[in-house]
Amino acid sequence: MQALNSAFVWDRNNNIDPESVILQLYDLGIESCNNKEVDKATKVLTELINALNFEYSEMATSFCKLYQYVLGMVRVENFEQALYILIELRDAWKQALISKECVT
Repeated sequence: MQALNSAFVWDRNNNIDPESVILQLYDLGIESCNNKEVDKATKVLTELINALNFEYSEMATSFCKLYQYVLGMVRVENFEQALYILIELRDAWKQALISKECVT
């Protein structure tokens, strides 16, 4: 993730929760696709895959397959499809964070 450190703010000393980091990764992935930046989008998707918790294997496997599909779309420069999926994932993730805040 070293290459992405300048692209989004993540500092463990600032107590940013992992859920917010995922949201930032989605935002960066969307921005990268909008700018047609294959390398940056690839790094973001790789980080999303690396962030998966396979202790929840069924869900993690499903997300992994989806991220790999989006990665394939980026590699063939089908940014429209990649963007659509990333935006949907980002919106769902944001809604989950809002719901979590209401519960706690």
